[in-house]
Amino acid sequence: MNNKKNDDKDVMDHAAKWFNSPKALIRFLTKAGFNSYEVSSILDSMWLSEAVTEFGAGAGGGKGNTGTMKAFLAAHNIEPGCSQINRLVLSKVKDAEAGENGVPCFRGRAVIGGAEVLVPLGTPLCCDPTSETYASM
Repeated sequence: MNNKKNDDKDVMDHAAKWFNSPKALIRFLTKAGFNSYEVSSILDSMWLSEAVTEFGAGAGGGKGNTGTMKAFLAAHNIEPGCSQINRLVLSKVKDAEAGENGVPCFRGRAVIGGAEVLVPLGTPLCCDPTSETYASM
């Protein structure tokens, strides 16, 4: 059985190995427009070590900081929803599949009508046709 709490701890431990403040990194990525799936995938990826290797460590213990990640993302033209981030999310999120234009999605059944649909990851419940919230609106 997969324990989400342990998975989250492992991701944070991995981020702490490379960056001074994983929480600051999460804030930076969120403010930059990355959704929770994209942030989690980045924190669990080799991009952290690559960023520190390519752009050096920030002050304090030889680890990266948000400036390190900002430089890495800019140098590799990585932004929310781009093809690189979509491929990364698809490799990290269980049961996700590529939808139109490679957008990571979950497959589900629409509450109204029962059609099988692909819903992009991070879709709010009010816009997700597989949710009761959507059906009640």
